[in-house]
Amino acid sequence: MAYVLGQLYNVYRTYLVEYSDPRTDDLPLINSPLIIFAICASYLYIVLSFGPRFMKDRAPFQIKSILIVYNAFQIVANIFVWIYIFKVTYYQGTFNLSCNSPTPQNDRSENAMHQVLATYCYFLLKVLDLLDTLFFIARKKFSHVTFLHVYHHTGMVFGGFIASRFCAAGHGTMLGILNCFVHAVMYGYYLFSALDENVKKSIWWKKHITQIQLTQFLLLGVHFSICIFVADCTYPKLFCIIMALQNLFMMFMFGDFYRKTYLLKKME
Repeated sequence: MAYVLGQLYNVYRTYLVEYSDPRTDDLPLINSPLIIFAICASYLYIVLSFGPRFMKDRAPFQIKSILIVYNAFQIVANIFVWIYIFKVTYYQGTFNLSCNSPTPQNDRSENAMHQVLATYCYFLLKVLDLLDTLFFIARKKFSHVTFLHVYHHTGMVFGGFIASRFCAAGHGTMLGILNCFVHAVMYGYYLFSALDENVKKSIWWKKHITQIQLTQFLLLGVHFSICIFVADCTYPKLFCIIMALQNLFMMFMFGDFYRKTYLLKKME
């Protein structure tokens, strides 16, 4: 047992500590992988066990005002990060759609540090997104807490950590560009829904937001797949493979949801 634990610790030190970007050592929440594991584990425990049990015999919380402020903040934050990422990558002329290498860990130039910070800001948005599920539980919207919802939120937090800590900016920047845009639209819908019940009942919004999400997964799947076949690209091939497969999986899951929710019901 001691040998096994020792080997696990060596793997932890080698791949999650020694390979990490020293420029992120002082950034809260990502300076240790243990913090991310704790955040994800706590989230899963609350949304899958503690939360539903706590709310079982309680009336739903009335948090309309909180939702309005939260959704408005998310819109502004996602637009800000979208502009920030765009400014330090595309605007600077450093981005290549077929292969964009991460900034070298010893590069502490002004633009490189901005790219590191932009990636970190995107990661913080993914942590903030976890509140979505907590709000569902507080309002006893348990049907919204699906496998797809929980899997997606947890995966985005962990993926954001990997990107921030090990391969800041680079080819993965496209994910931030597309995802921030999609989330700005999505939280716009949530805000209008909180302000007007008629918006919440509208199928038009939900259907087209899902279409935008499907388009996002398709574009990202292609984007990361291209990088795999560029031989001299220094962006981690393993990360590209994982992200290509991840977006293919998400496209399948969201596509199945779209088919059942909008196509099959329309035929009935």
